[in-house]
Amino acid sequence: MTTPVERVTAFFHEQLPNLIERQRELFATSRGSLGVIVEGAGSWTITFGDADSDDALTDEVDVEADCLAIWTVPAFVAVLDGNAEKPAAIVGDERLLGRLGTLMLPTQKGALGGRLTFEAQPAATDDVDPSAPPKKPEPRSSKPSAARARAAALKKE
Repeated sequence: MTTPVERVTAFFHEQLPNLIERQRELFATSRGSLGVIVEGAGSWTITFGDADSDDALTDEVDVEADCLAIWTVPAFVAVLDGNAEKPAAIVGDERLLGRLGTLMLPTQKGALGGRLTFEAQPAATDDVDPSAPPKKPEPRSSKPSAARARAAALKKE
């Protein structure tokens, strides 16, 4: 029987390196470093970007990492079991935890994959001739949306 500490160390020494190798493109699109401390099991640093780098996964925590997360062994084992267990403490860019979580998920189309593959059908109340050519979309307003205006203002700052 594998102990919880053995499961945690096996994840960082065996499973995570394999995940990084299999998902090289995903790993390469992310940037930043994530320091992970699992109290009583060990500490590691994941540096996203280059899967071939010696720094991609190291067996010691970089306390200057972009994000530092601390878990207890039971909490991290819950993460390994697929439960979204928050760290006991976290400092820095929490999005890096999401990047780690994405690596841990099995490769799939994504949460919206199934929803985006169907063809939209007209509502039953619509009187649509299926042999008629599709209607052209209405022209977009030249007035920018509030979101676009805010994004442009932030870009100028």
